[in-house]
Amino acid sequence: MERFVVAALVLFFGVGLVIYAFRAFESGEVRAGPNFPHGVLTPTRDDSPGIFHAFVLLYLCGGIVLAVWGLLMVFGMAAPIALN
Repeated sequence: MERFVVAALVLFFGVGLVIYAFRAFESGEVRAGPNFPHGVLTPTRDDSPGIFHAFVLLYLCGGIVLAVWGLLMVFGMAAPIALN
């Protein structure tokens, strides 16, 4: 039972990251973390296209990896993460 809970969480976060990457690509801006003196770092496609595409690619690849790992856990082909 624990394997399915962990797999569902990993799959949920993976799909969420993929959805966020697609929405960020469509809107043209992505939230990329804290930029302490100025608030939140939000690169846009127009202002900084290299950083924007790098973060979208990072979120997309991370989401795909998590989603595939979650599916592999569901089918028993990957070891689940131990929840302690």
